[in-house]
Amino acid sequence: MADAAVTIRTRKFLTNRLLQRKQMVVDVIHPGLANVSKDELRAKIGKMYKADKEVVSVFGFKTHFGGGKTTGFALIYDNVESLKKFEPKHRLVRIGLAEAPKGGRKQRKEKKNREKKFRGVRNSLVNIMKSVILLISTAITAAYCSKLVSIPFTAVDRKGIKAAGWGRKKLGALVDVPLENVDLAYLIDINIGTPPQLFTLLLDTGSSSTWVPIQGCGRYCGYPKHSLVPSNSSTFTTDNMVFSIRYGEGFSRGYYAKDTVTINGVSVPQVNFAVSDYNDGDLTMDGADGIFALGPDSLSIYNNPEKKVIPTFVTTMFEAGIIENNVFSVYFQPLAHDVREQKRINGEIVFGGVKESHIVSNVSYVPTTKQSNFKDYWAADIDAISVGNYTKTYDEKVVGMVDTGSTLVFLPREIISRVFKGVKGLRRDFSGQYIVPCLAKNLPNITITMNGKDYVITPENYVIKGGLLTFSPENCYTYLQESPPFVDAILGYGFLQQYVSVYDNENKRIGFADRASIE
Repeated sequence: MADAAVTIRTRKFLTNRLLQRKQMVVDVIHPGLANVSKDELRAKIGKMYKADKEVVSVFGFKTHFGGGKTTGFALIYDNVESLKKFEPKHRLVRIGLAEAPKGGRKQRKEKKNREKKFRGVRNSLVNIMKSVILLISTAITAAYCSKLVSIPFTAVDRKGIKAAGWGRKKLGALVDVPLENVDLAYLIDINIGTPPQLFTLLLDTGSSSTWVPIQGCGRYCGYPKHSLVPSNSSTFTTDNMVFSIRYGEGFSRGYYAKDTVTINGVSVPQVNFAVSDYNDGDLTMDGADGIFALGPDSLSIYNNPEKKVIPTFVTTMFEAGIIENNVFSVYFQPLAHDVREQKRINGEIVFGGVKESHIVSNVSYVPTTKQSNFKDYWAADIDAISVGNYTKTYDEKVVGMVDTGSTLVFLPREIISRVFKGVKGLRRDFSGQYIVPCLAKNLPNITITMNGKDYVITPENYVIKGGLLTFSPENCYTYLQESPPFVDAILGYGFLQQYVSVYDNENKRIGFADRASIE
């Protein structure tokens, strides 16, 4: 949209039904002006999307070097009530929907100092009791030894597929796939510190460094909903070792620390994680504060200058005796036949093993690959891939990365060409995503053979039902896409939805079992 000397362009558009809003990145081009007021931006963006100015929120704007262009974020809520419910108070104050704190700056500072003094007294008392607490913790740890520890996760629409941790492979093709209700991020809630501080994190098996934002990083972290206050935790420690990671798109950096992490009522002391004071902020658009990383421990050497192997949350639970096996499993609830009837996919992650109620077959295991480029990931060698009656056998093993953080199934170009050969009405969107008639009859099964066992993906599983193309309801997206450079195959949700996937750190293997349908 252009108005006089101001041009507004939006990108990375996403409809987030969970938070009842539309989200986007906004570029404002203003060559003749120093800047454009937020009030004016709200009005212009509202006009662009035929929405009232009162339901528009803008924030995080930074001017590019040399001036003339500013970039930030915009949210358009369904109604004012949703805006009041989900927007932070300081932004509500800015647009006149909440009252500013009473008293002057000096009074607020004095109040803050009094609170700090109180916290200092409280922390002193906590430190006196610390040894007693540790003894009690040791005594009750045995209660968890023979149990599985589980935590539910919730899926929300996300604005682009991220294979976290694969950035060093330059997998730029993994991002920006615009699938409403299909391009999903899986979120879990955890607590860090004593007393606990709540965080909502994105579940990711493609990286090994969990991180959360620190209080005060604001626009340098995308204004997350929750941020860590280290001084508020009596169990927080750090040696200030540098943390840095690049993803398929985006980055995060800061320093490593340790603290107590609590999930679903189970507290795990001395868990390694990173405190981020600068990241791309894209996660906040998905409703996440940071990353909950569950890749193999060895993958963490790429995230610190000392190349140290830093134990993940699961390994720390195992070493503390809270779980019997250094294993976790992921269960996805079945997806509705029409995805428009189901706004999110939920599931459960189980630490220590597999819940019997989640599976209807034995777990079949595949050793993790020994190929040097992929040995630090959850990845396995693929023996063969079949499409209908055609079989491609690989003398030099093809590696399939298993990743809960990817929505799609990426396969070699030759295989994808075979799948869609002769399909009438086949189309591709600008991102490379394949679109087929929803009622196509001649689509073949895909069989992936690993460690001598066949894993079949049927058209019912790889065609996304429900007519997601609003301009063409008779057409459907698929979960299939050609593999990006440097990677043979990625087995994301489109493959994993049929199975409970098991990740065994101890024996370096990945397992699959047929998933039970749990109502």
